[in-house]
Amino acid sequence: MASWCSRRSKPGGYGAQSSASNDGVFLPSELLREILLRVPSAKTICRLRAVCRSWRSLLSDPLFVAAHGASHPGPLFAVFVIRSRSSPGSRNSCIDLMDTSGDVVKRVRVAGGLSFKSRVQQRAGMVLIADHETERLRVLDPATGAVSILPSARYDSAVLGRSAATAAGGGGDGEYKVVVLTGTARPRTAQSCKVFTLGNGAWREAPIPPVHVTQFSRSAAVVKGVVYYLADLTSDRPWSSIAAFHLEAERWLPGLLRSPGATVPHSLAEVDGHLAAIYHSVFSVDLWLLMGSGEDGRQALWCKRFTVLRSRIAPQSWQRFSAQLLWVMDDGRVAFFVNSSIQAAALGMYDPRTETWTEFAQLEDCIELLGAGVYTGNLLRVQREQAMDEPSIFCLSADSS
Repeated sequence: MASWCSRRSKPGGYGAQSSASNDGVFLPSELLREILLRVPSAKTICRLRAVCRSWRSLLSDPLFVAAHGASHPGPLFAVFVIRSRSSPGSRNSCIDLMDTSGDVVKRVRVAGGLSFKSRVQQRAGMVLIADHETERLRVLDPATGAVSILPSARYDSAVLGRSAATAAGGGGDGEYKVVVLTGTARPRTAQSCKVFTLGNGAWREAPIPPVHVTQFSRSAAVVKGVVYYLADLTSDRPWSSIAAFHLEAERWLPGLLRSPGATVPHSLAEVDGHLAAIYHSVFSVDLWLLMGSGEDGRQALWCKRFTVLRSRIAPQSWQRFSAQLLWVMDDGRVAFFVNSSIQAAALGMYDPRTETWTEFAQLEDCIELLGAGVYTGNLLRVQREQAMDEPSIFCLSADSS
């Protein structure tokens, strides 16, 4: 591979001629670019930046980074883990980012470490770490390893999201924002709401929720710049309602959204650009997608995407387990994170067409899992000159909620 790069040579030599005509490579630049765009692994691309200066320039170019991300949109599955129960800290806390074959693409050490009371969530390529013991909030960029420590704020629940861009002529993504709520830990207590914009430096007061919402990590989802919250079961409003907070306007949308069933969903998620309501029972996991709604949410149009029988997922030896739906692949397969009562966890794919379960990662060597999720960011982004030669997977262990 090194032979593709130009070498110093005497004037008029072959190396000098190649460098002048092809910017330092024996292949035409456009052909080389097309070849490298077809390399699926971000880990491999990062290592190829060390081949020579011209390759580093090409593979670090923002246009190449964006084109590579668009060519390989498949998600990475992430795991937040503490390796040592006796001494949680930065050396023992990490994020593993995996592809669908189970290979670790990147391992990111968490600066400042994780505690056993930490809760983690991934949104739009960034990770929010909420430590309920110290009430500290941090935002981690897995691509660069950069950590932003937010100003102290009292909170019971916190959600990271990205607002929809509203610039004239628009398109693109908006700002990263963190929304915190207080009063969600106890039913029927007064709630408050604050918003922080990454890079802004100050918390701002926002209107209180129109209904008492819950605090659990999977009771909120961010879809197209709107944060959706499940109403608390003890609310005075219909307990199958969903409240919506608009990140750009920093206000609650009027009306409440009705859930698809007669009971409250167990969790909310973003699937294929739609709000998903997920129901769990002893026998199955049901997924509903919101296809549209009226101004007040009463005419919500939900479509049932599929039902997965619990007997079809997880290893046969597991008698009891919790299942967290992570992603729906383009071919219809469904990625799950399953956690058993025997201190074991796994990532796997369920194919509704054949009703088969395929496990692609076992997580039995983890001392403490703090959650599982999906990383949809671009690992080729670099913040500074650095060698990115470690693999990547993102997995968060399911919490008690």
